[in-house]
Amino acid sequence: MTASAFISRFHAEGVTAPMPASGRIRRRLKEAGKRFHANDSIAAFLLADEIEYRVHPDGLAIVMEADHFCTRWRGVKDDESAMINSVMRGAFLEDTSLRREFLGLTRRGTLQR
Repeated sequence: MTASAFISRFHAEGVTAPMPASGRIRRRLKEAGKRFHANDSIAAFLLADEIEYRVHPDGLAIVMEADHFCTRWRGVKDDESAMINSVMRGAFLEDTSLRREFLGLTRRGTLQR
């Protein structure tokens, strides 16, 4: 599996917490993708769990796009096919305007590698 992700965390006003280094997050994403049983939704949840454990945000949002080599092994000819999954926790799950803002920003960006 290869994957790209948008990640956002939210802390209540006056609360600061360091975000894990992007290299560490990238490593965790690759580790999750290399597991034999893993698919993109499991990888997104594993990544969310890791960030929550280290940072303790009041809200966490992840949108991840992944393609799977298993589909190519089975003969799927479409190289552009990918699955998109999201994980919303805390404030992003409860506050629709915050969630809408995050998802709007992901649409403006691109998950294409």
